[in-house]
Amino acid sequence: MAPPDQLPDIPNAFVDPTAALVTLTNSNGPAFFVLPALFQSYAGHDVNLRNGRTDGPVPVGYDQFTARWNQDTACRFRFSTYDPATGAVTTFGVPFPAAFLDAIDPPVLIPYDPAPSDRYTEGQHDLIQHMLWSTARRESFFEQRREAAPSGKTPPTSANRPNHLTA
Repeated sequence: MAPPDQLPDIPNAFVDPTAALVTLTNSNGPAFFVLPALFQSYAGHDVNLRNGRTDGPVPVGYDQFTARWNQDTACRFRFSTYDPATGAVTTFGVPFPAAFLDAIDPPVLIPYDPAPSDRYTEGQHDLIQHMLWSTARRESFFEQRREAAPSGKTPPTSANRPNHLTA
């Protein structure tokens, strides 16, 4: 594996191992280079093509870069191609493994502050616990009363209700 400040060994005869970016040499013209994140996009698009999803967006430069990449027929990892005129997907080699792609463009870890261990004071914590247990007891009491009530419910009679209209 390559040191952290260099790209890993990329198994393609046209890759320039001394370049800081993924760079494909070209004896007949300029070299192709892509940022590691764009290489990840190419690999993601390749997976989409292999799974028959041809209607999504195509990363810029995919056709040119992959045409040069796929010229190395000894390379195990190669890119699929898509012909929009015929709708045909041509698959070459095997897709890039996730560990290989992570080595090229490591995922960004976002640092964050840990959650506070206790955001309530001891008094607030006690009050919350008291309220929760009081509510649970009250709900339990009402549930027991509902279960104990006769199954044929009748509206309460005036004899069972307190008279609020007394003068």
